[in-house]
Amino acid sequence: REELAGAAILREVRALGEALPLGLAPENEGLAWQHRGLGTRLLHEVEAMASGWGSERLAIMAGMGTRGYFRARGYSLEGPYMVRTLD
Repeated sequence: REELAGAAILREVRALGEALPLGLAPENEGLAWQHRGLGTRLLHEVEAMASGWGSERLAIMAGMGTRGYFRARGYSLEGPYMVRTLD
């Protein structure tokens, strides 16, 4: 696929835990992981790894419900993938 030229591919980013509504702080620091930046930190780690392997871009398989998350982190839609040029 043309949109994958020079790209490493990430299947998904998934951080699971107790769900919290946006804007609410967790009552128990040990239980609630949503909205704490873990997914973003994982994404940065993958970007660094892909860059270290010589990839120019990172392409992520992202469903409709997660595309806004990746857009907010500098990715744009190319075909069925969210893609970002790596630094």
